[in-house]
Amino acid sequence: MLDQAFDRARFASVLRNDRPGVVHLASHAEFTGDTDSSFVLPHGDRLSMEELAALGLAGMAIGAEARNAMGSLWWVSDEATSELVIDFYQALGTPGISKARALQQAQRVLLGISEFHHPYYWAAFLVINNWL
Repeated sequence: MLDQAFDRARFASVLRNDRPGVVHLASHAEFTGDTDSSFVLPHGDRLSMEELAALGLAGMAIGAEARNAMGSLWWVSDEATSELVIDFYQALGTPGISKARALQQAQRVLLGISEFHHPYYWAAFLVINNWL
């Protein structure tokens, strides 16, 4: 769901009806550690942690149920992140590779691209919880 298509109603419908095994959110958000002030920004409005809990995603944001999550420590480049995520999921498809190793390989790919060589583009990412 891109741009206007990423709204709260459509997002809820996809989660409820399709029940995806992996949910990848590339959106602006703020996770403060407090459910009252944390949110994700779909098109047009904020999606609170209470709403994410109702959709089954609170664990991903606050560590309640998700087995793991990948996030960034600072604002990141959309273009570099897109490249990193594609490489991450490709590496993750390799039998026996851990999430941490898949992330490392994806980061090394970015490191090898001259326009993304600076750590700003690849060093912000980490795997949280089960990194195996």
